[in-house]
Formats: sequence, C-alpha cells, structure tokens
Amino acid sequence: MKQFFIGAAKLLSLVFLLGATGIGYLTYIEKQDSRLTSEKVVEFAEENLTSKDGAYWFMKQNILNGKMDPVILIFGYYDNWDICTFMLDYAKETSPENKFECRSAP
Repeated sequence: MKQFFIGAAKLLSLVFLLGATGIGYLTYIEKQDSRLTSEKVVEFAEENLTSKDGAYWFMKQNILNGKMDPVILIFGYYDNWDICTFMLDYAKETSPENKFECRSAP
C-alpha cells in the first residue's frame, strides 16, 4: 500500500510539473512579438533610415490586393539606386507578368 502512495505521489508531481511547464510555455509564446519579420524590417527602416541614407525598397505588386509590397531593402552600396534598377530590370525580364518598382525607403 505504501508503494502505491509513493507511486501516486510521483505521478501527481510529474503531472503538476508538466502542467506548470506547459502553462509557462504558453505564456511565453503569447508574450512574443507576433508581427511578421517583413513588418519588423519595414518598421526598422522607417525608424532608422532617412532620405540622406539613399536606401530603396525593391517592391512587388501583391496579386491578392494589388498593393505594392516591400520585398528587399537596398542600402549600404555606393549607389543604391543603381542596384535597385539592376534588380528591377532583371525582375521584369524574368517575370514579366508581375509588376515591380523601386521606391525611396524612408
């Protein structure tokens, strides 16, 4: 009988620890930033880049809503505009059914 109580106590302890771990994990996940990575990059660019940085967004038209979505943030080159237009020409050549453009980032 004593073995039964020891076994039951161990089982209840294990169930309690697993439950506490699960609740802790769910609380952690809930508090995490649920924004998409792309939304974080756009926010970073808006907060940290200015027009004098000369950064550009390589944009692609969203086929679902028709809006232009930022795809690549181009910065850090001597001439960011040249890089963006190079990518633009290549994208138009390889995917003519889609619409692309370059826009100033900030």
